Amino acid sequence: MNILRVASFLCLAISQSLAATKIVTVKYPYPWGLDTVTFNRAITTRTQLNKWMRLSPYLSPQNDLFVTIDIRRCIPTDRAYVGCGPEAKLNTHNIDINISKIKTLRESLDPAGYPDDLKPVVEYFIKIQDFALLRMERQREFFVTHNLSTLTLPYENIDPKISCAAELRAIASSSSKDRNFENLVVVDWENCVNLLGRQRIGPYPKDRWSLFLRAHQITESNADLSAEESFVQEPHRPPSPRQIRLQVSLAIIFRDFP
Repeated sequence: MNILRVASFLCLAISQSLAATKIVTVKYPYPWGLDTVTFNRAITTRTQLNKWMRLSPYLSPQNDLFVTIDIRRCIPTDRAYVGCGPEAKLNTHNIDINISKIKTLRESLDPAGYPDDLKPVVEYFIKIQDFALLRMERQREFFVTHNLSTLTLPYENIDPKISCAAELRAIASSSSKDRNFENLVVVDWENCVNLLGRQRIGPYPKDRWSLFLRAHQITESNADLSAEESFVQEPHRPPSPRQIRLQVSLAIIFRDFP
C-alpha cells in the first residue's frame, strides 16, 4: 500500500512538473510600462499569442491599430517614402504609401483568422481602420482637387457640414499658399471628424478582451507608469503630435467617453 501511495505521489508530482513547464511568461514593452503575459503552450502557440496580443488595450496604441497611421507619416529610413524631413510637405506619393499601409493592416484583421471569442475586439479595430482609411482618402482627394465638398461628405451619422462647420469655414477662407493651410485639413478637420467617429465607434471592449484571456488561460499584468507620468514633457518642449494622439487614445481606452 505504501508503495502504491509513493508511486501515486510521484506520478502527481511529475504531472504537476510537466504542466508547470508548459506555462510561459512573455514581456511586451510599451512606452509607459511593461505588459507581462503568461500562457499555456499546450493551448496557445507563441505565434498565436503575438498575433492576439496586438489587440491588447495596452499594446494596440503602439502598432497603428488604435492610434492609426497619420497622413503625414514619412519615415526617413523607409525607402518607400520620399522627401522626409522637418520641413517636409505632404505629397501624394507618401499619402499613397500610408493608404496602402492602412489597407494592409486592415487585411490582417480578417475575423476568420481569429478565435470566435476574440472577434468583437477584432471588429472594433476593423471599424477604426475603415474610418481611418476613409478620412485619409478624402484628404488625399481634397489636396489633389481642392474641392471642399470632398471634406463635407457625410459618413453614416457623421455630417462634417454640421459638426465641423468651423473647421470647414477656416479651410474655405484659406489659400493653398498659406503656411497653415495643410494643418487646417490634416490637424483641425482630421481631429474634429476623428473624434466624432471614435465616439460613434465607442470605447475599447475591455470586458470582451478579459473574457477572451480567461477562456484561453492567458493572464496579462501591467507594471504601469500612469498615462500622465509617461508623457511628462521636458521643460519648454511641447508634446509631439504622436504623443498628443497617444494621450487622446489612452483617455478613450481607460476613461471612455462620457
